Amino acid sequence: MRIRIKTLVVVLAMVVCANAGDLMLKRGMTQIGAVEISASGLRHAFLSTISNGTIWIGIVFLVGFMASYMTVLSWADYSYVMPAGAFGYALLTLLAVVFLHENVSPRRWVGVVLICVGVLLVGQTRPRTTEVAVREVSLPSARFTERLVLGGRAADGAVVLFFADAAVLATNQFCDSGLGA
Repeated sequence: MRIRIKTLVVVLAMVVCANAGDLMLKRGMTQIGAVEISASGLRHAFLSTISNGTIWIGIVFLVGFMASYMTVLSWADYSYVMPAGAFGYALLTLLAVVFLHENVSPRRWVGVVLICVGVLLVGQTRPRTTEVAVREVSLPSARFTERLVLGGRAADGAVVLFFADAAVLATNQFCDSGLGA
């Protein structure tokens, strides 16, 4: 139960950051105006974009989204995170009506309700269906990590070495170590 709560909190942070970032980008681009597809038009749009504070606020929120997204994917299944995060589409539609004064058709609202039903269904499942075992050993110039995950099966000898910013993956064999299914 603890992982479900932790996952839902981080997914909520992910949704809030994504929606706030998207709204700020939309508002900033509305302030700039329509972008003309030409050399001078793109130059003007670029200069206007990098000097617009609203767009920078949106970028900060989107960095928060990325950090939340990467964090939750480190322990929860992708097949859980993405549908649970889809609640953001429903929230974004509501926020677009309230803050951007957009008109949303009844057909679109039906789609939003269907998304919410799907999110509720996914939310009733376990956030992680595969076991993850991580072992880290400090070496003088590298960090050794062994991840034992392959669709519920363990990978024996899957080694990832991190040197500076480069990563090397070496696998010698696969076996069932009793993890997962």
